[in-house]
Amino acid sequence: MKNNILKTSVLLVLVTLLSFAPAMAQQPTSQPPLSKDAQRAQMFQEMVVRLKLNQEQEKQMRLIMKQSRNELKALKEANKDKPKAEKQKLLAEQMKKTDGQVNAILTDEQKVIWKQLKQEQKAKMMQKKEQQQKHKGASEMEEIDGIL
Repeated sequence: MKNNILKTSVLLVLVTLLSFAPAMAQQPTSQPPLSKDAQRAQMFQEMVVRLKLNQEQEKQMRLIMKQSRNELKALKEANKDKPKAEKQKLLAEQMKKTDGQVNAILTDEQKVIWKQLKQEQKAKMMQKKEQQQKHKGASEMEEIDGIL
Protein backbone atom coordinates (compact mmCIF):
# COMPACT_ATOMS: atom_id res chain seq x y z
CA MET A 1 0.00 0.00 0.00
CA LYS A 2 2.78 2.42 0.96
CA ASN A 3 4.55 1.44 -2.25
CA ASN A 4 1.48 2.36 -4.34
CA ILE A 5 1.17 5.73 -2.58
CA LEU A 6 4.84 6.44 -3.20
CA LYS A 7 4.52 5.48 -6.90
CA THR A 8 1.41 7.64 -7.24
CA SER A 9 3.12 10.61 -5.57
CA VAL A 10 6.19 10.34 -7.80
CA LEU A 11 3.97 10.01 -10.87
CA LEU A 12 1.94 13.04 -9.82
CA VAL A 13 5.11 15.12 -9.36
CA LEU A 14 6.43 14.05 -12.80
CA VAL A 15 3.13 14.86 -14.51
CA THR A 16 3.06 18.26 -12.84
CA LEU A 17 6.63 19.04 -13.89
CA LEU A 18 6.02 17.85 -17.44
CA SER A 19 2.90 19.96 -17.74
CA PHE A 20 5.02 23.08 -17.10
CA ALA A 21 7.76 22.05 -19.55
CA PRO A 22 6.01 23.35 -22.71
CA ALA A 23 5.36 26.73 -21.08
CA MET A 24 8.96 26.99 -19.95
CA ALA A 25 10.24 25.96 -23.40
CA GLN A 26 8.23 28.74 -25.05
CA GLN A 27 9.88 31.50 -23.03
CA PRO A 28 12.54 33.29 -25.06
CA THR A 29 16.05 32.53 -24.02
CA SER A 30 17.99 35.54 -22.90
CA GLN A 31 20.67 36.64 -25.29
CA PRO A 32 24.07 37.67 -24.05
CA PRO A 33 24.51 41.44 -23.77
CA LEU A 34 25.99 43.21 -26.77
CA SER A 35 29.57 44.45 -26.67
CA LYS A 36 30.12 48.21 -26.48
CA ASP A 37 31.12 48.28 -30.14
CA ALA A 38 27.99 46.36 -31.13
CA GLN A 39 25.82 48.66 -29.00
CA ARG A 40 27.47 51.71 -30.55
CA ALA A 41 26.93 50.36 -34.07
CA GLN A 42 23.30 49.54 -33.30
CA MET A 43 22.66 53.00 -31.86
CA PHE A 44 24.38 54.66 -34.81
CA GLN A 45 22.28 52.73 -37.31
CA GLU A 46 19.13 53.61 -35.37
CA MET A 47 20.16 57.27 -35.48
CA VAL A 48 20.80 57.10 -39.25
CA VAL A 49 17.32 55.70 -39.81
CA ARG A 50 15.52 58.11 -37.49
CA LEU A 51 17.33 61.16 -38.86
CA LYS A 52 16.92 59.88 -42.43
CA LEU A 53 20.54 60.75 -43.20
CA ASN A 54 21.70 60.63 -46.80
CA GLN A 55 24.97 58.87 -47.63
CA GLU A 56 27.08 62.01 -47.34
CA GLN A 57 25.53 62.96 -44.00
CA GLU A 58 26.04 59.43 -42.70
CA LYS A 59 29.70 59.55 -43.71
CA GLN A 60 30.16 62.94 -42.01
CA MET A 61 28.25 61.83 -38.90
CA ARG A 62 30.39 58.71 -38.60
CA LEU A 63 33.54 60.86 -38.75
CA ILE A 64 32.19 63.39 -36.22
CA MET A 65 31.22 60.65 -33.76
CA LYS A 66 34.57 58.88 -34.09
CA GLN A 67 36.51 62.12 -33.54
CA SER A 68 34.30 63.04 -30.60
CA ARG A 69 34.73 59.62 -28.99
CA ASN A 70 38.53 59.87 -29.34
CA GLU A 71 38.59 63.42 -27.98
CA LEU A 72 36.39 62.47 -25.01
CA LYS A 73 38.68 59.53 -24.21
CA ALA A 74 41.73 61.79 -24.36
CA LEU A 75 40.02 64.41 -22.18
CA LYS A 76 39.08 61.82 -19.57
CA GLU A 77 42.60 60.41 -19.51
CA ALA A 78 44.32 63.81 -19.36
CA ASN A 79 42.04 65.03 -16.57
CA LYS A 80 41.54 61.91 -14.48
CA ASP A 81 43.13 63.50 -11.39
CA LYS A 82 41.02 66.68 -11.53
CA PRO A 83 37.90 67.23 -9.43
CA LYS A 84 34.69 65.73 -10.78
CA ALA A 85 33.03 69.11 -11.39
CA GLU A 86 35.97 70.30 -13.47
CA LYS A 87 36.00 67.10 -15.54
CA GLN A 88 32.25 67.39 -16.13
CA LYS A 89 32.69 70.96 -17.35
CA LEU A 90 35.39 69.91 -19.83
CA LEU A 91 33.32 66.99 -21.09
CA ALA A 92 30.25 69.22 -21.46
CA GLU A 93 32.30 71.67 -23.55
CA GLN A 94 33.46 68.82 -25.80
CA MET A 95 29.92 67.54 -26.19
CA LYS A 96 28.71 71.05 -27.06
CA LYS A 97 31.39 71.23 -29.75
CA THR A 98 30.25 67.88 -31.14
CA ASP A 99 26.64 69.01 -31.08
CA GLY A 100 27.59 72.07 -33.13
CA GLN A 101 29.37 69.89 -35.69
CA VAL A 102 26.36 67.60 -35.97
CA ASN A 103 23.91 70.48 -36.31
CA ALA A 104 26.05 71.90 -39.12
CA ILE A 105 25.35 68.87 -41.34
CA LEU A 106 21.64 68.47 -40.54
CA THR A 107 18.57 70.02 -42.12
CA ASP A 108 16.14 71.95 -39.92
CA GLU A 109 13.81 68.94 -39.79
CA GLN A 110 16.67 66.64 -38.80
CA LYS A 111 17.78 69.07 -36.07
CA VAL A 112 14.39 68.66 -34.37
CA ILE A 113 14.78 64.87 -34.45
CA TRP A 114 18.41 65.15 -33.26
CA LYS A 115 17.22 67.16 -30.26
CA GLN A 116 14.64 64.46 -29.46
CA LEU A 117 17.28 61.73 -29.74
CA LYS A 118 19.53 63.57 -27.30
CA GLN A 119 16.66 63.99 -24.83
CA GLU A 120 15.80 60.29 -25.08
CA GLN A 121 19.44 59.33 -24.53
CA LYS A 122 19.67 61.63 -21.53
CA ALA A 123 16.53 60.09 -20.04
CA LYS A 124 17.95 56.58 -20.55
CA MET A 125 21.19 57.58 -18.87
CA MET A 126 19.34 59.06 -15.91
CA GLN A 127 17.23 55.92 -15.56
CA LYS A 128 20.32 53.71 -15.70
CA LYS A 129 22.03 55.88 -13.09
CA GLU A 130 18.99 55.61 -10.78
CA GLN A 131 18.95 51.82 -11.17
CA GLN A 132 22.65 51.63 -10.36
CA GLN A 133 22.13 53.73 -7.25
CA LYS A 134 19.22 51.53 -6.15
CA HIS A 135 21.32 48.42 -6.74
CA LYS A 136 24.23 49.95 -4.85
CA GLY A 137 21.93 50.80 -1.95
CA ALA A 138 20.52 47.28 -1.92
CA SER A 139 24.04 45.80 -1.94
CA GLU A 140 25.04 48.02 0.96
CA MET A 141 21.97 46.93 2.92
CA GLU A 142 22.82 43.27 2.27
CA GLU A 143 26.33 43.89 3.60
CA ILE A 144 24.90 45.56 6.71
CA ASP A 145 22.48 42.67 7.21
CA GLY A 146 25.39 40.26 6.88
CA ILE A 147 27.29 42.09 9.60
CA LEU A 148 24.31 42.19 11.94
